[in-house]
Amino acid sequence: MKEKIKKTALHYSEIIATEKNFTVFIILTMVLIPLGELAMLIHNEYFVSQPVIVAFAGWAGSIMTVAYFIANRKKYYPSDLFLFTLLMFAIISYTFSHNKFATLFGFWYDEWLIHYLAYFTLMFAATNIKKLKYKKYILAAFIAVTIINIVPSVLQSVGAWPYYSYFDADSHEVLKLVYGLTQHSNFYAGISTLFTACCTMTFLFAKDKKTRIIMFVVDLLSFYCSISTGARISLAGNISFMIFALILIFLLHRKDKSKAELICRLKRFCLVLVSFVVIFFILIEFVGKLNGDLEETLDELGGVGTLSGFDAFATNRGYIWRIGLESVPDFWATGIGLDNYRDAFEYRADYHTLPWTQGKGHNEYIHILVTEGVFAVTNYLVLLFYAFFTGVKSALRGIKKDTSNSAVTCIFLTMFIAYAAQACFNSSVINTTPYFWVVLGMVMTKNHQRPFGYRKKQKQLKAQ
Repeated sequence: MKEKIKKTALHYSEIIATEKNFTVFIILTMVLIPLGELAMLIHNEYFVSQPVIVAFAGWAGSIMTVAYFIANRKKYYPSDLFLFTLLMFAIISYTFSHNKFATLFGFWYDEWLIHYLAYFTLMFAATNIKKLKYKKYILAAFIAVTIINIVPSVLQSVGAWPYYSYFDADSHEVLKLVYGLTQHSNFYAGISTLFTACCTMTFLFAKDKKTRIIMFVVDLLSFYCSISTGARISLAGNISFMIFALILIFLLHRKDKSKAELICRLKRFCLVLVSFVVIFFILIEFVGKLNGDLEETLDELGGVGTLSGFDAFATNRGYIWRIGLESVPDFWATGIGLDNYRDAFEYRADYHTLPWTQGKGHNEYIHILVTEGVFAVTNYLVLLFYAFFTGVKSALRGIKKDTSNSAVTCIFLTMFIAYAAQACFNSSVINTTPYFWVVLGMVMTKNHQRPFGYRKKQKQLKAQ
């Protein structure tokens, strides 16, 4: 009987945990997030579907992940270990949380424990995408999601969108701030840099003329919408990925030695850069986007030496960071509680004298440090560095032998940089963060990782 159960579990696990099914899981999650919100808006419901969709992704991803480990018990990779450590630190943080209810059933844009399971399993699913055709399907899904968000974004930028934003509706309407289908301009500012990076790099590597034209148009619209958010976060992500893209072009040239490819990529890059500068100039000078924000940034940098100046830095992000960091010595090991950043304010003896509280750290790295502790943020940073260098190595090594695979990896790497840069000033939220976890997995797919024990087996083979 026991043996029969094992065989049945193995049989169904092998059916569930396939590369094709992982691809379908990723694409469905990505596309349903904006489409679900759009469907709810038509019925005058705001910010209702997205937490539920990501929660379902958490359950579905967990089932598929368990099925994978039942069906595959021979090889384990570093990304598998990171899946375990991410989950472990999240559970530890939840266990010692000051507000377990908020972790399980938070309000507004709070992330629930099941949402974290969605993030981790989306990353895990992406690491198992080895075939180029499936990678291209996921890349196409990113472009589709970009276009889905661009349509309402353009309408919002001219005041023609028939719905209101769930958060800060008045300022969004008066200033015509773009927020896509994310319900806040800050949310969209962060994710739009990832979308713009995707379109820019796809344009740089596109082979046929039709694809290049389409991607160039979508890229310019994406950048326009990104700046039209009116958030300086968009500059952090867009500038960072453009610098990285230029560096990557020269790194690829060092490997493939193709002068023709270098000139072609540089021409396309310059075309994009000039177009971005023109759009940026028009939006600042004639439309009033980011008007005065650049001067404000310089003033904020000049005042960080004082407590009040630091608190005011980056639209009062300094205050949020300071309160959070001051809680770290008391909760350094486990954090104050999974996604319970507001408790860093509320546990203080001077809580009632504070001007206001905030449920997010507005810096994903500080947020993890405060809510999950030192070990958790160290683990997360190590994961990011491992993923980044794995992606860079695979992109450079494959530029001669497998150009298409290398190009796709370069696209995801640039998206990775865009998000990681803006994350220094933005928050993790359920309607934007799932995309990054997919990107994170896509830059370190298992055909570019070595399983544990690889070197030992290689030595044994040589000895024979």
